[in-house]
This record gives sequence, C-alpha cells and structure tokens, in this order.
Amino acid sequence: MLRVTIETGIEMKVVRASDLKRLNVDTTVQTKAIRYPTDARSYHRCRERLVKIARAAGVKIKQSYEHVGRRLLMQSSRYAHARQMKRAKACTRTLRTQLGRVMREIERQVEKPVGELKKLLETARKLHAQQRYDKKIYSVHEPEVECIAKGKAGKKYEYGNKVSVAVTSASGWFVGAKSFTGNPYDGHTLAEQMKQVEEVLGSRRSRKYTSTWAIEGMITRDRLRSMLIRRREAKRRNHYGEG
Repeated sequence: MLRVTIETGIEMKVVRASDLKRLNVDTTVQTKAIRYPTDARSYHRCRERLVKIARAAGVKIKQSYEHVGRRLLMQSSRYAHARQMKRAKACTRTLRTQLGRVMREIERQVEKPVGELKKLLETARKLHAQQRYDKKIYSVHEPEVECIAKGKAGKKYEYGNKVSVAVTSASGWFVGAKSFTGNPYDGHTLAEQMKQVEEVLGSRRSRKYTSTWAIEGMITRDRLRSMLIRRREAKRRNHYGEG
C-alpha cells in the first residue's frame, strides 16, 4: 500500500524526488482498545469467557460464579476507591480462586481441548499463575498487549505494541510503518524500519535519515559531548553571521 501510494504520488507529481532524500524515523505506541487492566477485572473477565466458551462446547459447568463474581468485582472497586486495600485484595483473591476452580473443572471434563477453548485455557493458566514482576497479561482477548512507557506527561503508561514510522522530512509523506511484537529497545527497531523503507522506495531510497538519540543507539559520553559542542558552535556562527 505504501509503495503504491508513493509511486502514484510521483506519477501525479505530488511527491517530488527531492522529498525522499531525507527521512524522519521515530517510534510510537499503537494502543489497543482495552479497559484499564486490574487483576480483579482480568480474573472476572477470564472466568466469564471460559464459562461461555466451555458451555458452547458442551461442557457442564457445576458453578459459574456469575452473580457472586460480579458482586465481588464491584466490591473490589469500591474498596479500592475508599483506600481499604486489604478488603480490596481479599476480593481479588476470591476472584482468582473462582477462576482456578472453573479452570480445573473444565480440565477434568476435557482432556484435550481444541480451538478457542484451548487458547483461552492457556491464557487463563498464565493469568492465574502470574506474579507481580512477571511478564503480565493485560487483556484476555488481546494477550499480546504490552505495557509501554514512552515518557509522556499525559500518559505515563500505554497498552499496545510498539510501532516504528518513517516519514519524509520536507513534506510528511509516510514511507514506512512497521509493528513490533513485545517492547523492543528503540535503537533495535531502526535496522528493520530502514529495510522496509528500501523495499518501499526501491532505487529512490533515501541516503539520509534523522531520528531521536534513543533510536540511533546508545551514544557514548564523548560522542554526546562532541555533538553538543558542534551544535553550540553552529548556533554561535548563525547568530553572529560568521561563515
């Protein structure tokens, strides 16, 4: 799609060849449509989906905890809002126990689950066993979601996956957009992004690109010092009109 867009723009003379000489490369977060994750809500939602899918597959669930679980979830939220954290944690532990009981009941009746039930059981096992500092599951329907901190003042944490984008510096045309699984270091995404740019632009690929210091890689103290000195000298020459 990007290649066809650029080629069409060049044919219509909307995109100039000079626009492709310099690119800006940066990373951002592609957020997912999930609610703010809490342990209590995750346990409750996973148990709900397990019961629904298991019953659709013909499994008889002795106790679904539908009404009890909903009440515990509301109590957990209210206790947390009132800063009664011990009571809120007690509700969360009970919701986790209910999830474990439903899991074991399904596993006793279905020896080899298949399809969506198998996938959801794997997610439920990880969710039930995860601890505070483990690689967590933040959403039942999107288990690959990562918690990413980009240092934004308005959004301390974002839930989604990391995306690298490349745009032309002069006119702002998108020439590359690549999604990455997990939360890789920004500097490790640059090579893959420039490879995609070369595939999109072909022989018209850019020879120059600018990016944030984090994307360029780890910069040594001496290199950073020399960069700042050169920038200061360039500003002084521009201010005093020196050649």
